[in-house]
Amino acid sequence: MRRPAFSIVPRKLAARPLATILVLALSVGVTAPQCVQAGVVVFGDSLSDTGNVFAASGGAAFAHAPGSRFPSPPFASGVASNGVLWVDVLASRLGETPPGPALIGGTNYAFIGAMTGTQVSSPFGVPSMSEQVGLYLSSNAGVAPPDDIFALWGGANDFFFGQFDPGLAVSNLSDQIQLLAGAGAREFLVANLIPLSLTPSLAGTPTAASATAFSHAFNTTLATEIGTLRTDLDVTIHELDVAGLFEEVSSDPAAFGFTNTVDPALHVELSTSIPIFPYDVVGNPDEYLWWDGVHPTAAVQSLIGERAAALVRPVPEPASAAIWIPVALIYIILVRRRLFVLRV
Repeated sequence: MRRPAFSIVPRKLAARPLATILVLALSVGVTAPQCVQAGVVVFGDSLSDTGNVFAASGGAAFAHAPGSRFPSPPFASGVASNGVLWVDVLASRLGETPPGPALIGGTNYAFIGAMTGTQVSSPFGVPSMSEQVGLYLSSNAGVAPPDDIFALWGGANDFFFGQFDPGLAVSNLSDQIQLLAGAGAREFLVANLIPLSLTPSLAGTPTAASATAFSHAFNTTLATEIGTLRTDLDVTIHELDVAGLFEEVSSDPAAFGFTNTVDPALHVELSTSIPIFPYDVVGNPDEYLWWDGVHPTAAVQSLIGERAAALVRPVPEPASAAIWIPVALIYIILVRRRLFVLRV
């Protein structure tokens, strides 16, 4: 009998024992192809603003008193924290350029002090999230590219500034998502609220109970609305559970590297005229949950960004070695039956 010019399995591999094949299977693994992401567009408040208020104020926002201890970067970097915010961590993990402030040409439209809508004016006089979406669409010819991710996080300032209806805040966010989807957006990342009663400014105060009620109602209503929008709009909406993350950290801070989940790392003396406030900072701010009375530290912002990135683009798991066992068994059977080499 003549041997054919080819075989189903190369002879060198066919001659290897089963143990060798399993070792190869374990060492190689299988991963999914990488997804291409065009960019991140951001709408929100101080938890996401990477410099719009700073740019609008000509750098006056967060001016600091000379000689005070302050970590790098300081408030003068334009963020309401002591370092990089979650949106930049998200963009970095997705392999994208950080979405810089829209006022200097970026795609981050968030403003410190922004509310979700225009029903109650922000005391800072900044664009609400509804107005931010309008600004974005007007500057992009009414088009929201389907390959971009649209991140929305807001609602806390509604409570802080007197808009106490969580349903209205969620309705505003829903309207924004629908408007963007109508303009072409297909993928969204929407974060729920930090438990407001945990913030140093509200914890233990008479307002804490109403803050808890607002946060809970907002998050519950938002989750329901997201489910409805997914179906009605046929879009992808990733729900970033910030509330759950804060509960995890608060229940076991040491697991996340924190030693203080109650006090702010930044202490500001408000007795002088704005915008110059003398302040002091603890020596280990990265071990603190809170940067000031309402904003988390950069360490927490980084955790949020990592959670967001894992939600948007989960890391593909290596294929389990178990999937190779049936292959190996078939291989053994074929070898025993001498079917690897076709014969004429």
